[in-house]
Amino acid sequence: MSYVIKEWDDFYTLYRNSNPLRWPDINVVRLVKKVRLPKDSKVLDIGCGEGRHVRFFTEEGYSVFCVDASEAALNVCRVLYGIDREHLININIESGLKIFDEGSFDLILCWGVLHYIRNPERIIKDIYNMLKNGAFAILSFTSLRDERSSAAHICNKYEYDEVIDLVKNIGFKLLNIGLTENSFFTDNKIESYYWVLVEK
Repeated sequence: MSYVIKEWDDFYTLYRNSNPLRWPDINVVRLVKKVRLPKDSKVLDIGCGEGRHVRFFTEEGYSVFCVDASEAALNVCRVLYGIDREHLININIESGLKIFDEGSFDLILCWGVLHYIRNPERIIKDIYNMLKNGAFAILSFTSLRDERSSAAHICNKYEYDEVIDLVKNIGFKLLNIGLTENSFFTDNKIESYYWVLVEK
């Protein structure tokens, strides 16, 4: 187990196991509602953590698959939301996401993850390939103004134009992009990230 994955396992075992985030990000909710997926749509949450968005997806009636590098995070997700073990995939996404067939999903969420990945372009290409034609992805990208620290080292921060170029160069159609900024409640550091809704 790598040092970074152990750090995440410790985080979910010692802190989030007893104090999980239970509410989805409002931007995720708005963007999912915008695409109006039918019930039983197949959704993948990459870097699901303790399942704050998994909860929302299951309440919407979607078939949810969860990927995280932390086995402890997936265990919290399973206990809180009753996700079947075969829908919980414990992998380090740094190695890529070739575990699913091409054209498998109606929606893929990758929220609060890409800034930790050394080669995010490869992961976004994998996301593109795993989507059905006409399907959607919701992605977040930490902006250059972000001041937070967290359980792993930040590898990537982005400017507005970089986000647009990255998703378009992979082949996505950009439907929406926005920036969310606020002071992080625990230390007043700026939390700043771009979010995008894209279509294959």
